[in-house]
Amino acid sequence: MAPVLITGGSGVLGTAVVANLRATHDHAVVCAPTRQDLDLSDGDAVREWFCTNRPSTVVHAAGHVRGFAANMGDQLTGLLANARISLNLLDACAAYPPNRLVVASSNAAYAYPFAELPLREDALLYGDVHPGEYGYAWGHRTLIAGTTILKRHHGIQTSVALLTNLFGPGDRFDGDAAHVVPALIARCVAAVDDGACEVVVWGSPDTTRDFMYSEDAADAMAAILQAPDPPSILNVASGHERTMAQTVATIARACGFQGRITWDNAMPVGIPRRSVDVALLNALDRPPPVGFDEGVERTVAWYRANRVHTA
Repeated sequence: MAPVLITGGSGVLGTAVVANLRATHDHAVVCAPTRQDLDLSDGDAVREWFCTNRPSTVVHAAGHVRGFAANMGDQLTGLLANARISLNLLDACAAYPPNRLVVASSNAAYAYPFAELPLREDALLYGDVHPGEYGYAWGHRTLIAGTTILKRHHGIQTSVALLTNLFGPGDRFDGDAAHVVPALIARCVAAVDDGACEVVVWGSPDTTRDFMYSEDAADAMAAILQAPDPPSILNVASGHERTMAQTVATIARACGFQGRITWDNAMPVGIPRRSVDVALLNALDRPPPVGFDEGVERTVAWYRANRVHTA
């Protein structure tokens, strides 16, 4: 039986997708090769893997993912690393076509300034991207263009999932790869452990984002795969606009931190407001979401159980 290939299977989204598909696709062989088994930056290796294994379905969840400050400080790496991975995967799909390809892209690819909020798929490419995520976003736009070509000229059913800010077990909680929610969880847990009375948060309490728990995102990816005629491009998000003040309060409560929150508005904020329309996603058949509050509770518990303690 031709396998289902999950790239990036050890990441926060990929881990959840692998678990989801192995639980729900009883007759499918789900392959999630490690980087040692399949280096997506090596075009020849990717082609050889596709030639040998001939996957029937591909879920592309791999990428060079970092936090906003890292993306802003090293634009070229954000572009080159993501574009290289994308081009190698697209080339292999063209040579050995799967029936279906679902790619995990990013809503960083949306044109900025936003034409309107909430973000709707038909406004995706109506302008350039935010300068702070320029390289990263254009790497994803390369991937989006490639899926369109594969659909038009190679007969592959493709869907692009424009992912919002994800978090969950297996995330990166420190260093320049950490995103907002895991970074805040790590700070609040450390403050509780150290008996600190203050946690410093970058940016402004009024900044808004849409956050989605990784298992909910995996349910969305599975729903796209199961749909007979899914959209070519759709937002994968919670549909709930949340201020950073609300976000921090939920995380602090889940971590048991009761001290003071101090806002450092000298640090980069990025886009001041982002909300996402999820009408296309809501038209698909998927289970009720875990949601933000419960997702944070689960992620905090996972982090406390799995973090590496240093002397």
